[in-house]
Amino acid sequence: MGLFAVGILLSKKRFYIPCFIFLFVSVSLILTYAFRHSVATFAIETFAKEQDIHVECLSFDLDWQFNVTVHKACITLPNFNIHLHDAHYMRAQNRLSISSLKIKHTLTENTAEEPTSTVSHFDLSSWQLPSELPLLNIQAAQVESSLLSAPLKFALSQPSSNSLLIEGDFNATLELRHIKDSEQTLIIADVDWSLDKASSYFKQNLSSLHSLQTLLTQRELMDAPLSSHLEFDGTQLHSWHKLDVNFDYQFDACVINTHVSGKAVADISLVTEELSLDLSQSEIVIMPREACYAPLPTLPYQLPNKFELAASVPININSEQINASSLRVRSLTTNISADFKQLSIQLPHKEKNLAVSSTISIQTELLHLADKLNSNSTNTGTQSLLINMLGNFHWDPLSWQLEEIKGAVKIDHFVDYGINAKLIKSEITGNISSNSGVSLTANIKAQSAKYTLQSPSSDTGTQTQNTLSRAKTLPVKPKVVTTKALNSSLAATGQDFNQLTISVDSTLSQIKLDNILINKLTNNLHGSIIDLNKVSLAGDSILSGMALNLENEQYLTLAKINATHKINAQLEDYILNSHHNVIIDNALNFSIEQKEQVLDFALNRQALSALQPSISRFMPALILQNGTLEINGQYQLKDASFEGSFALADVVLNYQEFNINNLSTSGSLQLNSAGLQLTKTTLNIESANTGVPLEHVSMLYYVQNNVAKVEQVIGNVLGGTFALDKLWLDKRDQKSRITVKNVDLAQVVELQKQAGINVTGSVSGVLPMIVQDEQFYIDGGLLKSQGPGTLRIDGNPAFDSIAEQQTELNYLKNLKFKQLSSQVKLNPDGLLFLDFSILGQNANQQQAVNFNYHHEENILTLLRSLRLTDSVQNQIEQKIRKGDKK
Repeated sequence: MGLFAVGILLSKKRFYIPCFIFLFVSVSLILTYAFRHSVATFAIETFAKEQDIHVECLSFDLDWQFNVTVHKACITLPNFNIHLHDAHYMRAQNRLSISSLKIKHTLTENTAEEPTSTVSHFDLSSWQLPSELPLLNIQAAQVESSLLSAPLKFALSQPSSNSLLIEGDFNATLELRHIKDSEQTLIIADVDWSLDKASSYFKQNLSSLHSLQTLLTQRELMDAPLSSHLEFDGTQLHSWHKLDVNFDYQFDACVINTHVSGKAVADISLVTEELSLDLSQSEIVIMPREACYAPLPTLPYQLPNKFELAASVPININSEQINASSLRVRSLTTNISADFKQLSIQLPHKEKNLAVSSTISIQTELLHLADKLNSNSTNTGTQSLLINMLGNFHWDPLSWQLEEIKGAVKIDHFVDYGINAKLIKSEITGNISSNSGVSLTANIKAQSAKYTLQSPSSDTGTQTQNTLSRAKTLPVKPKVVTTKALNSSLAATGQDFNQLTISVDSTLSQIKLDNILINKLTNNLHGSIIDLNKVSLAGDSILSGMALNLENEQYLTLAKINATHKINAQLEDYILNSHHNVIIDNALNFSIEQKEQVLDFALNRQALSALQPSISRFMPALILQNGTLEINGQYQLKDASFEGSFALADVVLNYQEFNINNLSTSGSLQLNSAGLQLTKTTLNIESANTGVPLEHVSMLYYVQNNVAKVEQVIGNVLGGTFALDKLWLDKRDQKSRITVKNVDLAQVVELQKQAGINVTGSVSGVLPMIVQDEQFYIDGGLLKSQGPGTLRIDGNPAFDSIAEQQTELNYLKNLKFKQLSSQVKLNPDGLLFLDFSILGQNANQQQAVNFNYHHEENILTLLRSLRLTDSVQNQIEQKIRKGDKK
C-alpha cells in the first residue's frame, strides 16, 4: 500500500526536478569522491594561494561517518616542506591522530637578512583556540632545519584543547591559560632538557665558542638535567630553571670545582629586549684547587678554598650590557668577601668592545695556620690578618683602571718570617691604570716589633785554612732586633709601569740589637724602578742616641751616625749592589760597598782623636792624644762572616794616672758565628807609666771566640827586663809567671823618693801569678841579687830615728852585700809582703852582717801615689811649656 502511494506521487510532474537534483548531487558526490585527491589539492592551493602553499601529494579516505584517513600528504610552504603519513580524524571524538609527521625547514636569502630590532607586542588576550578544533595526537614528529645540526624527534599530544604535551628528545608541556578575574592570557611551558641536548641540535660557530671549550667538554655540566618553567604574556617571558650539578673548570694548571644548585629566575621583555636574572634562590659554590694558589707568594695564613657567589638583587642583561647593582663573592672557609657594586659589563656590539666596570670592596680576615702563637712569645691571642680594600675598577681590551683605592691592612700578633710584632697596620690610597700609570701611597705602622736574624750554619769548608778557621765554632743564640715603633710612608708614581718613581720615609724608635741601643733611626730613600725589574735608590739615614751596653752597666754612647746610600738591584736576577758612606759623630767615617753577597768595608787611616767626644761620655778619664786607626775587610752575607785587617799606629793616651806612648799594632781578624777571631799578632808600646815606668813593651796576642790571650809579653823596667809568659783576658782560673832580670836596685829606691839612701846592684827573679775566682795574686815569688852590691844610708831621717833605738841597724849605713833576696807575696787586695835577707859586711867596721827584714805595704796605694806624683809633675811641665806658670 505504501509503495503504491509513492509510485503515484513520482508519476506526477512536480517531482521530476527534485529527482534530478538528487541524481545530480549523487553523481557529483560520487565523482568528487572518485577524484577527491585532485579536488582537495585544487581547493587547498586555491584558498591558500596568498600563503604560497602547494600540495605535491595527497591520499585520503572517508568513511560513512565522515571520519577521514589521510594516508599521505606532501605540503610545501615558503621555507618549509611537510610530509604527513597515516593521519586519522575521528569526527565523533573530534580527535586527529597522526602516525608520522616530517617537517623540513630551509633558509632563503631573505631569511639571512638582519631582523628588525623592534619586537611588537603579542596580544594574547584574544587568543582562543576554537573549541571545534580536534584534539591533536602525533605519534612521531621529526623536524629538520639548516639551523639544526641534527633532526629533532618528538611525539605530540593534546591533553586539553588549550595544552600540548611533547615527549621525545626533550619533554615539554605547553598551555594557553586564561587567568580568572583578569584579561591576561599566558602561554605556559615546562621543559626538561640538558645543555648537551640543546647544543647538539644547534650548529656551533667553533671560533666564537673557542673560549667555552673547557666548559663544553665538562660532561657533568653538559649532561646535568635542567627543569625549566616558562610563562609568556605577549610581552614578558617569565621563567625559572632548576639545576644541581658539579663540574670542573680548568685553565692552565688551575682547576676550579664548581657546584651550582637551586633555582634561577629570569624575566625577558620582548619589547625592551632586556633580561632580568634573579640568582637569590641559587647556590653557586666555587672551590679552587691548590695549583691555583701556586703563583701566589707563600703566606703563613689559611687561604680560602671554597667560595660562594651570591646576588641578592636581580642582574639586568640586554643586548649591549649586563648590569648588577650588587654581587658578592664570599669564602665559606675563612672570613673573606668581595662585594661588586654597580657592576656593568659592556657586551661586544657593533663598534663597541667588551668592557667591565664596578666598585669593588674587599674585606678579609685570615687566621694564622697555628691556633696559638709560639710559646717563646710573650704575646697571647690569635694571629689574624685583616684587609679592607675599596676601589673603582674598569677594564676593556685596550686598558684597565683601578681608581680611588682606599685600603687598610691590620695584623694582630704577627709571628712569621723571623718577625714578631704586636701590631702591624697600613693604609693605602691612590690609583693604578694601564694608561695613566701608578699613583699610590702607603703608610705603615708597627708596634713592639722583633726581627730574628737567622743564624748561618757552620761550614768550615768555606773558611780559609788559617788559625782562625781552625777555631772551634761555638753555638750562638740567634740575633734579635727589637723596636718599639715603626712608622713608614711609601709613595710610587709613574706614567706607566715601565718607569716608576718611588720614595720611602721611615722612622724607628728604641731599637735594640744584643747590647746595641738606638734611640731613633730615620731613613729616606728615593729613586726609580724600570721595567718592574731595575731598581735605583739613593738616600740617607740618621741614627740618634746610639749606645753600646758593656759590662758593669757601662754605656759607650754615640750622639749621631749619618749615612748616605746608593742602591741598585735587578729583581729578576736577584742582583743587589749598594754603596754606603757612614760618619760617626761628624768625625770618624767609613764606607761599605756591596756587590751581591759581599760587603767591602773600608775605614781609611783616620785620627783616633775623632772618637774623643764619644769616649769621654763613656770613660771621662780616657784621653786620646794621638794615633790613627785603619780597618779594611769583607763581610759575606751568605754565612754572616767578616774577614779583614786593622792597624793602630802612634797611639798616645792617658787614663787617670796611666799614660801610654806610641802604641802600635796591626793584624787580621774575622767575625763569624762564634764571635771575634784575631790572628796572632804583635803589639808594641814605646813607653808606659803605671807608677813603674815601662819601656819598649812588646807582646803577642790573639782572640779566639771573643776571648783574648796575650803571650810573650816583654819589656824594660827599672833598668832591667820583665816577661810574662801567657795570660787569658777573661774570668777563667789560670796560672802564669812573671820573670824579671837585672832590675836596678838604685831605680827601685828612686821610685820611693827616699833621701840619703843609695843602692847599687841588681835583682832577678820569678813571680808566680795565680788568677782564681776572678782575683789576682802572687804566691811563692822570689827575687835575688845578681852579684854583689852596696847600700849606703846617710841623712835619712826615718832611718836615723829608728837606728837610735836599734843601734845594730847602723851596720847597714855602709854595707857591701854579697847576696840580697826576698820572698814575695801579693794578696788580691793589693797588700804586698816582702821577706828580705841580706848577707854582707860593713865596710867601716869590718863587721859581717846577716840582716832579715819583713816589710808590708799596699802596692796599689804605692803605685797610685807614684802615678799621682808623676801626673802632677807632667801637668806642671806642660803648663811651663805652654807659658802658664800659675
